[in-house]
Amino acid sequence: MKLLGFLLVVASFVSRVAGGWRSSTQRPDVGDDCYDEMLQMRVSRGETYTRPATPPPMMGCVCPVEGSNNIVCEPLTCRYDIGPKDLLTPPKKAGHCTNPWTQQTHARNERFNHTMIVNKYQKMTNTLQCSCDNGMVACKLTEHLCCDEKTGELKHIGESFHKSHPQHRYVMCVCAPVEMTCKTIPKPTLPPWGIPQPPSTSNNHNSPSTNPRSSRNGCLDKVSNQYVARNAQFAHVREDGSVRECRCKLRKRRKKQKNKKKQKSVLRCKIQN
Repeated sequence: MKLLGFLLVVASFVSRVAGGWRSSTQRPDVGDDCYDEMLQMRVSRGETYTRPATPPPMMGCVCPVEGSNNIVCEPLTCRYDIGPKDLLTPPKKAGHCTNPWTQQTHARNERFNHTMIVNKYQKMTNTLQCSCDNGMVACKLTEHLCCDEKTGELKHIGESFHKSHPQHRYVMCVCAPVEMTCKTIPKPTLPPWGIPQPPSTSNNHNSPSTNPRSSRNGCLDKVSNQYVARNAQFAHVREDGSVRECRCKLRKRRKKQKNKKKQKSVLRCKIQN
């Protein structure tokens, strides 16, 4: 009975080696499509979407239509994807106009509408009201949009967005076509351990057991240029309004490490928006 169990374990091990080990973080098989490692999702060819980023702005990403199946991303900049990409066909009659998106011809003083995607990453649509003015096409958007200057997103009327301010960096406003209502953004509440404090001085500066500046018993925070003791936690507000939380931890030593080196403390940080 024991021999049978041993053989089953060996068979299981051989099958894993033959098929390859597969961890929970390994990229799944998505074929010719793309895979977003951060969002852990499959993305079809040609599909566009937005992805959060720290620090802002947000990112606009696309799976290329052809070629490499690696995701291509760029920061959002409140960009309008309006301009036609194809060359215009000039109208046959003087004073007439050509619709730059449909290539249709319109008579002088004729008005026409065109609905299109104005931001491919946010998949945001809007309608253009156009008129033919003696051979020239003049258009305007029917829906007012606002630019979130922190995230780079376009916002509809009634949505909140960040607007830059000389004293508060950003204020929160409500998108409106004329007069907008804005208010200051409350500062984030820091965790109870607060900001890093300089270590207490010791008479024995050369002793690694008492000196927090040693690599074993303390960490250097390069942002505040302060040393903190091992296991100490601290946080501070960054310029973009996010909170940086850090902790000084002792780096774990591998069990099978032949050359036993001195353990060092490392600073682990994360950003909270």
